[in-house]
Amino acid sequence: MKVLEKILLTLVFIVLLPGCDRAVNLEDLSITLVIGMDLDDESNITTYVVAPVFSSNVKGSTQVLESKAPTLRQARQNFDSMTAGMIVGGKIQVVLVGKRLLKKKNWFTLLDVFFRDSKLSLSARVVAVDGNVSDVVNLKSQDLPLLPLRLTSLIDTNEKRGQTVKTNLQQLDIQMHDKGVTPYISSIRLDGNKITATGTVLLDKKGKMATTLNPNETTLFYILMNSDRINNGQASLFARFQDVKKSGLFDTGLINMSINQSRLRIKPGYRNEKFYFPADITLSMALKERLFPYDMKDNLRDFEQEIESSIRDQLEQLLEKFQKHHVDPIGLGRYARAYQYEQWKKVQNNWGEAFSRADIPLNIDTTIKYIGPVK
Repeated sequence: MKVLEKILLTLVFIVLLPGCDRAVNLEDLSITLVIGMDLDDESNITTYVVAPVFSSNVKGSTQVLESKAPTLRQARQNFDSMTAGMIVGGKIQVVLVGKRLLKKKNWFTLLDVFFRDSKLSLSARVVAVDGNVSDVVNLKSQDLPLLPLRLTSLIDTNEKRGQTVKTNLQQLDIQMHDKGVTPYISSIRLDGNKITATGTVLLDKKGKMATTLNPNETTLFYILMNSDRINNGQASLFARFQDVKKSGLFDTGLINMSINQSRLRIKPGYRNEKFYFPADITLSMALKERLFPYDMKDNLRDFEQEIESSIRDQLEQLLEKFQKHHVDPIGLGRYARAYQYEQWKKVQNNWGEAFSRADIPLNIDTTIKYIGPVK
């Protein structure tokens, strides 16, 4: 029995030992965590990579490489010639896309290599940069975490609060090829030496930037998507009381609420040669801020109706914005395909135009579950 155990142990070592020949030290790798794409002043495609430096002899914790090449694959070949370490792309966390590049249709084709190379990750967040990508990747700060950590944390935190979206490469690919929805990605801006999440960028079916949403509009966008992302008490909404006028510097008519639960029900139809999407929205919220006196105990229902009216106005303005730019990020085209397929087939290749003419009446039902301990 002991002889058999020794033979088995020897075989295990024989199997494992050849792997040692392929071991690679971290110092010999350049692990790309952030990749950026932009257009320079001469409209040349410029690619950036940000990778940590695993050496105590090098000042700075990351290195930034830049290459002007027509494709990402060619850019990688250029990067290989610039660094002593082997370029590794399987750990990419963030893909930054400059605003100038987003204004060009079909820029999405530049990402083709991600969907063909199995060694590349499709979970990287795709983020629009309102400004120059070079300014973001070259940002230096001794008091803050590494750029990849800052970017991922910023996007994840703001997504939990319903102030931006978190779209990865795989999700963006689905949105680009699904005829019933138009794509959307998160957006950031560099303010001084601070990176700020600015909301959401909406794209058309060619990938070209159509319009943007600020953080409050992004929260409303989540409501129209019927997303569970905001049913956590973290997302906030602002409403306005029409009868409360601004007093000096203070806009006392504003109210802030957190969303505890949001539900959307749509019954698609087709009438008068247009798609029809009547939407019932139920909101359960908690009052977080009220800057004017109000008798909540005796007039709670009136208070809720004022909020319903304000939220309805905001949602209607947001829908008008979508229709004006012929984009359907909430995916009403999917409803049309599922419930009105015969009509959908006629417009599926030009859904943006059909969506821009659709009727979308809203019915809002708001309940304030918590008003706070202060009377």
